Amino acid sequence: MTVVFADDTAIMTTNEDQQTSTDWLQRSINNVSNRTKRMKIKINSEKSMHVNYTLRKTVYKSVLLHQQSIPQCDSAKYLGMDLDSDSTGSTTLD
Repeated sequence: MTVVFADDTAIMTTNEDQQTSTDWLQRSINNVSNRTKRMKIKINSEKSMHVNYTLRKTVYKSVLLHQQSIPQCDSAKYLGMDLDSDSTGSTTLD
């Protein structure tokens, strides 16, 4: 699922298997990157991040944008909400 609001974009994939979900995420990133490139829109890879939302232990698998690894973080801020990676449902609104 890709969500766009103004100039903010979030891509989310879900699967019971982390490897499969990460592969789907990479495919989605590649699709968005190709579309924006055709539209002559540049994605700032320095402002991009990768968060695994799960209660399970995860193994880091890198996700790439423009041949650069997107850093994995414990939380992300999207549309004024801080979303924590532990999936407890806790969010902080600004």
